[in-house]
Amino acid sequence: MHQKKKQRQTYDFKIRSFLGLTALVVALCFTLSLFFAPLFLAIPAVATAPVLVVPDFHLFGSVRHISIS
Repeated sequence: MHQKKKQRQTYDFKIRSFLGLTALVVALCFTLSLFFAPLFLAIPAVATAPVLVVPDFHLFGSVRHISIS
């Protein structure tokens, strides 16, 4: 029964996405990204590297819990 409900929810989402609201939201986000792109390009790569390394340590921390045997 739970699987059937999940399939129905997925189907309902697909139907709702055809209404055009999804396209409008994506267009709005794309338009906003055009204005913020120069701001993000002004940040040097040296400043963004540590921010990307920290989540990697958290992701690799869960690898030690994987049972290989």
